[in-house]
Amino acid sequence: MFVVAGAGGPLGEAAPAMTRLWVAPLLWVVVAAASGGGLVAAGELVTGTACPTWEENPWCPCYQFDDGVFLECPMVSLATVGKVLGLVRRPVKSLSIYDLDTNITSLPAGVFSRSAGVTSLQISQSSLQDVTEGSFRGLEDSLQSLTIMHSRLKNVPHAALQRHQRLRALDLEANNITELQSYSFFNMHLVTLNLKGNGIRLISEYAFNGLEDTLEELNLMNNKLKQLPIPALRRLAKLQTLKATYNTISDVASDGFSRLPALRALDLSSNRFTELSADTLATMPALVSLLLYMNHISHIAPDTFVNNGDLQSLYLSHNQLLQLSPQTFSYTPAIRFIDLADNHLHSIGDGLFANLPELQELFLYNNNLLRLHNNTFANSTKLSVLYLRHNELHTIETGAFATTELLFNLQLSSNNLQRIPPGLFSAARSLSSLSLDDNKLRELPEGLFRHLGELRELRLQGNRLGSVSRGVFSPLPNLLELHLQDNSIRHIAKEAFSSLENLQHLNLENNLVEELPDALSRYPANLITLKLSRNQIRSIHPDAFRGQNKLEIFWINDNNLTTVYNVMFSDLSSLQELYLENNRISTIQDRSFKNMKKLKRLNLSGNQLQHVSSPLFEGLRSLERLHLAHNRIMDVEPQTFQRLKRLVELDLSHNEIFVVRRYMFEGTIPLARLLLRGSMITDIDPDAFTDLLYLEELDLSTNRLKHLNRFFLNVRSIKRLSVADNQLDNIEEDALYGLPSLQTLDLSGCGLHQLPPHLLAEASELRVLHLARNSFRGLTAALFQKMKGLREVDLSHNNLTSRVLDSLQGLTKLEVLNLNGNPVEELTGSLNDLDGLREVLLADTRLWRMENTVFGRLKHLRHLDLSGNQLRTLPPGIFANLSVERLSLADNAFMQIPNAMFVDGMPALQTLNMSGNPLRRVTGPLVAGGPPLAMLEELEAVRTNLTLLTSHDLLLTPNLRRLHLAHAAIAKISPGCFRNLTYLTHLNLAFNHLELLPRERLRGLKSLSHLNLTGNILKKLDQLPSGSQALKVRLLLVGGRGVGRGRVLGVRGGVGWAVEGLPLIGGDVSWFLIPQTQTTLAPSLVCVCLTATTTSTTTTPLLPPSFPPPSTTPQHTPPPLRHTLPSLPLPASLTHSPAFPCHPPSHTP
Repeated sequence: MFVVAGAGGPLGEAAPAMTRLWVAPLLWVVVAAASGGGLVAAGELVTGTACPTWEENPWCPCYQFDDGVFLECPMVSLATVGKVLGLVRRPVKSLSIYDLDTNITSLPAGVFSRSAGVTSLQISQSSLQDVTEGSFRGLEDSLQSLTIMHSRLKNVPHAALQRHQRLRALDLEANNITELQSYSFFNMHLVTLNLKGNGIRLISEYAFNGLEDTLEELNLMNNKLKQLPIPALRRLAKLQTLKATYNTISDVASDGFSRLPALRALDLSSNRFTELSADTLATMPALVSLLLYMNHISHIAPDTFVNNGDLQSLYLSHNQLLQLSPQTFSYTPAIRFIDLADNHLHSIGDGLFANLPELQELFLYNNNLLRLHNNTFANSTKLSVLYLRHNELHTIETGAFATTELLFNLQLSSNNLQRIPPGLFSAARSLSSLSLDDNKLRELPEGLFRHLGELRELRLQGNRLGSVSRGVFSPLPNLLELHLQDNSIRHIAKEAFSSLENLQHLNLENNLVEELPDALSRYPANLITLKLSRNQIRSIHPDAFRGQNKLEIFWINDNNLTTVYNVMFSDLSSLQELYLENNRISTIQDRSFKNMKKLKRLNLSGNQLQHVSSPLFEGLRSLERLHLAHNRIMDVEPQTFQRLKRLVELDLSHNEIFVVRRYMFEGTIPLARLLLRGSMITDIDPDAFTDLLYLEELDLSTNRLKHLNRFFLNVRSIKRLSVADNQLDNIEEDALYGLPSLQTLDLSGCGLHQLPPHLLAEASELRVLHLARNSFRGLTAALFQKMKGLREVDLSHNNLTSRVLDSLQGLTKLEVLNLNGNPVEELTGSLNDLDGLREVLLADTRLWRMENTVFGRLKHLRHLDLSGNQLRTLPPGIFANLSVERLSLADNAFMQIPNAMFVDGMPALQTLNMSGNPLRRVTGPLVAGGPPLAMLEELEAVRTNLTLLTSHDLLLTPNLRRLHLAHAAIAKISPGCFRNLTYLTHLNLAFNHLELLPRERLRGLKSLSHLNLTGNILKKLDQLPSGSQALKVRLLLVGGRGVGRGRVLGVRGGVGWAVEGLPLIGGDVSWFLIPQTQTTLAPSLVCVCLTATTTSTTTTPLLPPSFPPPSTTPQHTPPPLRHTLPSLPLPASLTHSPAFPCHPPSHTP
């Protein structure tokens, strides 16, 4: 039961209550009543007495449910809140106050004094800085939960809360509490405390005094703590859950004897731990769950978990571990879940995960593991989920899974396995999903899967298998999915899949199969999808698909079939989609598809059919889409499509039809879309489409039509018509009069010089008109007279001057106008009558002058393209009061960003393109009083004459995210040039003349993630600025004449150790990827790409296949690299290796 405030009867009778229903962020279920047209909510609607009426309370929606009264007060004054509370006649279960007036900085006393009580109070999105004593007077006996979040509190409101003895939950998330002082929570009895996102730097040793016997959950996430404050936490005897993610914690500040005896869950992910030892966790002997992912941990001491025998879940992914001691988990017999993914582990030998009787899930993907030993998982008998994908495994010993009888999901994909021991899975009888894809397997031993009676999914794609023998998948009675795509399979044995009686999905795509045998299970047959596309199939056994009466989707496209026989698909009675495109089919026997009563889609495109007839499609009573494009069809017999009673789409494009005859589309065919483009059509019979009563789209583009008249376009239902790229000599004035529903018309590329003035007189519904690529010199106003609803006009690439704008006057709903490629030259008039325009394209129009009133009233303009013109300056006022978001001034004659942009102010501009201008500077002397381009996120200025970046060039673009300055002549960057670009993530300085890039030149780039210096003449590269913790450079491209013979001259900051001495095969180009743990060029640099320019015309990227980083720091002498390099260059398309977590491009600039 619930009551809505002010509802005196059925909900449909109380309009004000319904209005408030939309405002409330509560989950409502409202359904239409079975009769009477009323609305009934998901509960019994009654007249209530607790909530005030609408007349009494029009400000705060009030709801009464079975479990109490819920009150919401958005954007109201505190006085109003107090007044409404005085009107509610029962205690309030939940009160939400949000979006308070920003001028309210203090919560005064007395707001809640008239309340009958509030159990849960939430205040959010406010400017509160202080809560005075007595603020919550009146709630002493009722308040149990208090939330003040996304506000500006500077201190815990202790004085205001210490008398509220029933308060159990306090949430102060997202305030400005940077320090927790002693006794901040004294005399409270909190069970949960949330201090997330405050920027806390310091916690006093006695901050939590008073919570020793009550606090169970504490959230310190997203603050600025450098240590886990054990001295402040040690007295919290009941604390069970502690969350401290997204801090900068690198250590646990333990005194050696303090304990948190009840702590069971600790989350320290996304911090800065570099190592773990027994001391780290000594204070937490009862830990059950420990999260340490996304740290920088490179070392874990063997006895780290010696005090944590109850540990069950351990998350250590996304760290920098190279190895683990075999004793690491010997102290955690209760461990159930271990996640070590995304590290750099090379070995897990010597029984690292052995003798863990409770271990159930183990994640080791994205490491560098080379081998699995017999004792790796020995006696870990409950292991059920094991992920080993994306490693470097080349060997798995036969007994590796000998004791894992409960193994359910095993992923071994993306490794280097060349063979699988025959008995490897003999003990894994519970296995349901097995992934062996993307390895180097050439054959599968017979009986490999013999014992996997529960296997449901088997993935073998992306290997090098050459054949499928008969017994390899026997018996696998429960297999549902088998993936064999992307191998080199040429031969499939007869009955190769006959034992897979429950198989539903079989994928053999992209192999080399030429002959398809009778290989499938027939009795029973449960196959639902079958993929045979992209093979070389030229012949199919007559019984290959016999009995496949449950198959629904069948792909056999992109093969070498020439003939379809009527017995080939005779048993596919449940087929819904059949893809036969891109074969060489020239003959299809009549009635080949007659048993496919459920077929909805048939694709025969890209074959060699010359003739289609009615018997060909007999039986296809459910067919909706038929694709016959790219054949050689010259003849369509009468009534070919007449029996296809559900056909809505027919594609006959790119055939040799020549003449569209009336008999081709006779009958009541429910076609909505007919595509005839590129079919050499020279003529159309009168009334050829008249019977197509439901046709909405007709595409006659790219044909050989010479004229248009109403006799073959007399289809009243057509909404979209394209006659583009015909060479029309004549268009009769009434050619389109029979198309009253026409919404889109494309007459582009028809060689037209003029149009009949009243051609579109009946096209009152037209919304889109394309007249591009013709030879118009002018258009009459009469042409557009009846099209007041026109939204888009494309007049690009004609011979139109600015006078064409006079013809468009009155199109007040026009949103897109494309005049690209016309000789407009100058705009002295105005587009103000087209005040609905959102996009104006004037590229390549020879523009050299515009008046400042041209765009004056275009309040909706968002995209303006003026590129490829002859503009040197823009008049002040041209952008005044506009909201342009994307502006292109590329390839003009500007010497700088036009001052008009700063004088006018462009508050909405997000993207600016100045490329291809002869820029000498980015901006001129600062315009007095000119506002910055505050919203500009991307500035592109490549191919310019810039030689210098000054300290004031970018002062007026503080919000830039992406800055592209490549292919210029920049030789110098002034200090402080980037100092205000704190949001910049992408900086492209490629192919300039930089010789030096001192680190101070990049100061201010706190968010930089991509820095491109390719093609400069760098002589040395200093360490990047490290003052900001937010600096995360992920990709650094260094190249050009300053890089030679495999080293960057004078690289500083610890990178030179890895680059010095790297031999180049061929001496021209090298790629070297440095593991994240070994680089100090930038804190999170994960990829360094080196290119060298020489006289060689061929460059070959080189990727070391498996370079183990040294365990010492980069300042120490690294091991020699010579033995790790391949003897021959790798191809340009480099494969990803987990050891080197970035992807160099497939070519070198």
